[in-house]
Amino acid sequence: MTENGTVPDVLLLTEAWSNHDAPSLFRPIENEHALAEIVFPFRHLLRDALSFAVNARQHGGATSYYSLARQSVDQMMKDRGYYFIAEQSHYPQDRLPDNFSLPTDNPRHVAARAADPEAPEGQELRQLVARYRMNCLYAPTYARSGAVAAAPRENAAFRKAAETVGCRAVGPDYFSYPNSLFSDEIHLNRAGALNRAGARVFTADLFQTIREALSNHDAVQ
Repeated sequence: MTENGTVPDVLLLTEAWSNHDAPSLFRPIENEHALAEIVFPFRHLLRDALSFAVNARQHGGATSYYSLARQSVDQMMKDRGYYFIAEQSHYPQDRLPDNFSLPTDNPRHVAARAADPEAPEGQELRQLVARYRMNCLYAPTYARSGAVAAAPRENAAFRKAAETVGCRAVGPDYFSYPNSLFSDEIHLNRAGALNRAGARVFTADLFQTIREALSNHDAVQ
């Protein structure tokens, strides 16, 4: 965004920056998946084409399937950026059952954010925030209450790390929501699908947190 000349007044982030060193000639990319993306950027083309053909057939052909995709994009614009991933929603009313769980769920684990302010990505963020004078906030994300434990009100270690790179951590690391607000194991259900849809609940909680942090800032509008 900054390279294109679009500099935001307020920068909202959720995921902590990486602690890995930037790759170089003497320090190659350690992540095999990231390396494969660079060397073989079109390796999923055949799989994606076959997936499109199968899904199109199930939805009345390519033209009809494209029309459905166009409607999803139009709805996303109406919802001001919220995109509902319908392909992963397999339960009635786009609502996970109350007894839904995964083998990887650990309701006693606190998924706290952690980051090294001296890591290359942290330093890059600090330089961007300082250069463009952005108001940088680390805002809460969300999680299923059965997947992880509730986040504490404050993560002091990450708050200090964020302040080192010129950002403020506001609110908890994440809000915890019941299965009823999810359409699949990680995505909130669509606005309007239920009287208390996950997307609306999270938006309201996020706005309240940001409004308190920017109470004297024009961006509240």
